[in-house]
Amino acid sequence: MPEYKTEHEEAYLCTSVLLPDDPLKLIGVEPLSKQEVVHHMLLFGCAKPASSEKVWDCHTHSVCAEAGSHVLYGWAKNADAMHLPPGVGFRVGQGTGTRHLVLQVHYTHTRPPGDQSGMRLKLTDAALPFSAGMMMYASYFQIPPQKPSHLVPTKCCYAGFEPAYGFAYRVHTHALGRSVYMDRIEKDGSHSRVCEHSPQLPQGFTPVSNITFLPGQVLEATCDFDSSERTEVTHAGSTHHHEMCNLYMMMWSELPVFMTCSGQGTWSDAASVDPHGPGGLPAAGRLVQEAPQHWGPPPPYMPERPSASHLGQVAGVAKGPAGSVWVLHRGGRVWDATSFEGPALERITYKEPIGENVVIQLDQDTGEVLAQFGAGEFYMPHMTTVDNSGNVWTTDVGTHVATKWSPAGKKLLELGTPLEPGSDRTHFCKPTQVAVALDGTLYVGDGYCNSRVVEFSAEGEWRGEFVLPGEALRNPHSVVLQECSRALYVAEREASRVHRFSLDTRQLEGTWDLAEYGPVYALAAGPYGAVLALSWNRDKEGQPTHVVLLNDNQVGKITGAWSVPDVQAPHDMAVIAAPMRLAGKERPVALLIGETRPSGSRLQKYILLPEGEALPVEAGESQQVSARQQWREVLGAAVGESTTTTRVTLLGEVRRLGAGNGAGIGNAFSQVLLVGLPLTVLVGVAALALWSLSGPPLPQADLKLVSKAHMSPQQRFA
Repeated sequence: MPEYKTEHEEAYLCTSVLLPDDPLKLIGVEPLSKQEVVHHMLLFGCAKPASSEKVWDCHTHSVCAEAGSHVLYGWAKNADAMHLPPGVGFRVGQGTGTRHLVLQVHYTHTRPPGDQSGMRLKLTDAALPFSAGMMMYASYFQIPPQKPSHLVPTKCCYAGFEPAYGFAYRVHTHALGRSVYMDRIEKDGSHSRVCEHSPQLPQGFTPVSNITFLPGQVLEATCDFDSSERTEVTHAGSTHHHEMCNLYMMMWSELPVFMTCSGQGTWSDAASVDPHGPGGLPAAGRLVQEAPQHWGPPPPYMPERPSASHLGQVAGVAKGPAGSVWVLHRGGRVWDATSFEGPALERITYKEPIGENVVIQLDQDTGEVLAQFGAGEFYMPHMTTVDNSGNVWTTDVGTHVATKWSPAGKKLLELGTPLEPGSDRTHFCKPTQVAVALDGTLYVGDGYCNSRVVEFSAEGEWRGEFVLPGEALRNPHSVVLQECSRALYVAEREASRVHRFSLDTRQLEGTWDLAEYGPVYALAAGPYGAVLALSWNRDKEGQPTHVVLLNDNQVGKITGAWSVPDVQAPHDMAVIAAPMRLAGKERPVALLIGETRPSGSRLQKYILLPEGEALPVEAGESQQVSARQQWREVLGAAVGESTTTTRVTLLGEVRRLGAGNGAGIGNAFSQVLLVGLPLTVLVGVAALALWSLSGPPLPQADLKLVSKAHMSPQQRFA
């Protein structure tokens, strides 16, 4: 912290540094202070700091000037240094939402002369495969006096679209805190403990082993306070006379997730997340097709050159676990005007099942085939879904069944009666897609010749139906869940509409009319509670295709739409992370879109780039990087296995820049010495220090106690 005289106790001081024009990853933090001097320190990532001064009072003022600030690290009570897991880092610097780092220091008393409190940071310019993020809990509360135990719970729902893995957590209270813990809350109301720590111990980040957080899980942080010695009510506040209730969970995932929970119940609220921030969808952007040298799934099936290893009509695509995707295709079979007969075209005309393996697992970055099954099982495959246990769900409009498969291809459950269309509790008529809830509850779109979505228990027992009031659903073609908002989304293809139903009452809550974009073929969940719709206007000249972002906060409103280039007869899509080679900056979102053309159907990959950005121009063909291998290395390192050949040796350390040295962080970055070892991959690592700068003391505003009425969200954390 640069020189700045404090005249009052409980001073909150902030200073900022501008990061170099390079994409960097923060991989470690070493605190440089003592408990006797500093109550706590926080490191924020900001697009722009709240002040251009070297030091400013951030007790009653903001830390960052714009929305989207993120806590990257916190320290108190002489906690130790922290190192992120191999392959994981906070993305900062050029091309990310974090261009500045802001250090906040809360001094318990007046700042002593010669104080040099700060943090030493380790950064790398290597392209790490996974991004670090943070769940942050804080709340307003008051504690009655003379209570040996007073609980302050703060509950929210994890609205990410992919699992996240907790690797370290930190708790914080003031003097009254006895314990801080996190629980998962199950659907039946039961609690299971995730982590627990005493806030009176050193308040750094405690390592944990890859705690898995799944989309839709309700997570509750609770602080237990002992006010036995207090004679008055204790309020939440920013001084040590007040109390705080904080829990931070660091986690890694392919795309970063930053969420703030203050007890409103969902992290999809606009006040709790930045939907266009790290890991989110860009406010403005475009879809760019991935180059063929980087994306190589099996080639399209061509009737004139039939091959069992080629992709037929790509009817379904779904994100799978650990860097994989699952694809459902039709082999050499084509759905055309002769495929079905009967009054409702409900009976398939083919007498034998498809002979090829039509369920295929691919590496999501390269397109390499990892596994396949399904030969002799399907008549007309339609769509696929992967549940949170990694099981694969498929629908077959030829046999009128929905089926659950193990990843190895073992049939685990079948809904419907094979080859018998119907509309009762044991029959479907050309079912379209399955959505699977956290507790295993099943929702089946039914279908081309029925007008409903059917709900089943995890064991396959019929529970009820979702229908439109007063009219029939014209082909409920795709279904997707958002469990944090307790909603089921249904794509009514032939009416070009999307409907939202309550999971609790099965009642219609609202409708989006997408007639401007055409029939809605597929739905997919995206970052921070987003719902995306794939629309193909097959009757319009040029047959344009769009991916439409629905506004979940205003039913019926559309947040944005992106045109999809070079696609024909799109049928399904999946949201994934962009490939590893694009992970140097903020890793973008990517889409996989499957075609069902009569011949030459493709599985296309598109990168959703923010406005003004382009894919990197690479000299020659770069080597493809396997997403599957990246997952093996990080998960292997977490359990102590040596699976990676990447090693870093840091020979030099950036010295603390003294008074009068205005060289800046760019020069500090360049002072790091690196060496490559045999059979190693050299990556650049920099150890950076928040340094002291000279200059006359700035005027110190009178500090005052901060009440609930004018505490900023950033002042609820410590």
